[in-house]
Parts: sequence; C-alpha cells; structure tokens
Amino acid sequence: MFKYLAIILVSITICSCGEDDDPERVSDCDSSVIINPLRFQNESSDSFMLMDAFIFDDCLEVTLSASGCDGESWSIELVDSGAIMESLPIQRDVKLLFKNDEDCRAVVTQTVSFDLFPLRTDDSSIRINFENLSILYEY
Repeated sequence: MFKYLAIILVSITICSCGEDDDPERVSDCDSSVIINPLRFQNESSDSFMLMDAFIFDDCLEVTLSASGCDGESWSIELVDSGAIMESLPIQRDVKLLFKNDEDCRAVVTQTVSFDLFPLRTDDSSIRINFENLSILYEY
C-alpha cells in the first residue's frame, strides 16, 4: 500500500511541474538593479556626468561620461534604496555607483543598461528618482 501511495505522490509531483509554471526570465540588459539599502546609504561614487537616461521595456539605459582612458575598467552599478514611497505613481530612489580608477585626462562616454524588473510592484508604473533626474517606468 505504501509503495503505491509513494508512486502516486511522485507522479502527481512530476505532472504538476510544467515548463510554463516558472519560466526563466531572460533580460537583454547589461546587468540588474541591486536593491540594497545599506549600499544606497553608505557608498559614494567617483565623479561622472549623467548624459542621458531612458527606459525601453524593462531596461533603464544610461549614458554617462567621465575622465578616463577608455572606460574599460569602470564599474557602474544601479542601486535602489529599498524604500517605496506611496504616491501616484509610487516612487523609488536609485543611484549609480560609479568607480573609476583610470588616470587619464580624456573624456570618455559609456552607455550601460540595467534590468528594472526586480523593482516591479502590483502597480503599473513607478517613478524612478535619481539625485537630479526622475523617469517614469511603465510596465
């Protein structure tokens, strides 16, 4: 009896796990937003200028410039504060953490993209607030 019950339970488990239940989400963005209140509060960036920012699908694409050699060694991360401001639409604060160890005087421009999907809520839009820029993310 126990053997048959085990076979039935295994069969039910196997049949209930369809491929569409938890599809792997694939992003075309360079990296993903990081939700980390401690990093948001405590880490600072090297000097840069935010040239442009726009959202296409779930990707926030930012173009920034800074002094450097070629920008190959730059580290650029988008960090969210973890807080959601209840308004219409809701709002989230983010900042770019930019690290530049290049010691050249040229001005280099680089464009990177960040997957905003982890910021989604039950609402259909979020206002993403940078220090000096606000952009609407609709999904």
